[in-house]
Amino acid sequence: MISIFVITGIQSQDYNIGVRAGLNYSTLQGETEVGETSGFSQGIHFGLNFSWNFTDRFALRGETLYISTGSEKRYSGPSYYVFRNSTGSVYDSGKAVEYFLEMSNASLSLPITAHFKPFKKWEFFGGGYVRFLLSPKAAGFIDYESTDDPENIFFIQSLEYNYFNDVAGQGNNLIAPIELLVGDEVISIPRFAGAYYQYDQVDQNLFKRIDFGLIFGTSYYFNPGFYTSVRVDYGFRDMTNTISDVSLISLNSAGGFNTRDDNDTHLGLEFSLGFKF
Repeated sequence: MISIFVITGIQSQDYNIGVRAGLNYSTLQGETEVGETSGFSQGIHFGLNFSWNFTDRFALRGETLYISTGSEKRYSGPSYYVFRNSTGSVYDSGKAVEYFLEMSNASLSLPITAHFKPFKKWEFFGGGYVRFLLSPKAAGFIDYESTDDPENIFFIQSLEYNYFNDVAGQGNNLIAPIELLVGDEVISIPRFAGAYYQYDQVDQNLFKRIDFGLIFGTSYYFNPGFYTSVRVDYGFRDMTNTISDVSLISLNSAGGFNTRDDNDTHLGLEFSLGFKF
């Protein structure tokens, strides 16, 4: 009975199936430390949608969308590095450390939007989304120079992060490591470090798996089926787990990480081309 009602309802209304794809720019908004800046990262999106056209001017649209969002993070200033020798961990203070990271988070997004078309060519819409994080990754580097022993402890290390799969102490061991004299012992560190290389253990991944927020934007129709659109996504949820979101400046008095209880929410801007049948 329910299936008959749904099918009859769809048949009694005009509807369209469509595709949409394009570029997007996104960042994580949150508090920054002294010397830290955040920026927008570029990604792509594409997917299918289904529109219920209740009138010529009003429609409701649901989408299934693949989207890669992210953020850029830069830091310049004092920092630290955790080395591991034969007896345990050694914490070194650094000066004038340069750090860069670009995050790219592949996600499945399910937006639902209401569309209003007051003019023949222009359409305005708004709604919400639920997004499921599939594979958060990042790449960058750290340029490190020790405060206490700058003659022996200085290096540039590449960063290759896979937040859902990396484990504590993980790095790429297929390439010859960087060898440093730390104290009285030669220590090897990987040229490519994983997301949690400096951690003794990982209790939670950095990123949460589900996000949700608001959407609003506008579309311009070149003809009844082909259009271009601009939309803004604004997330409500803090996307980072506090226990794994740590300060870049210093460690705590016990030699552990200082965690950051900031609110890292998504902000995105999408530019799309779409077609509806």
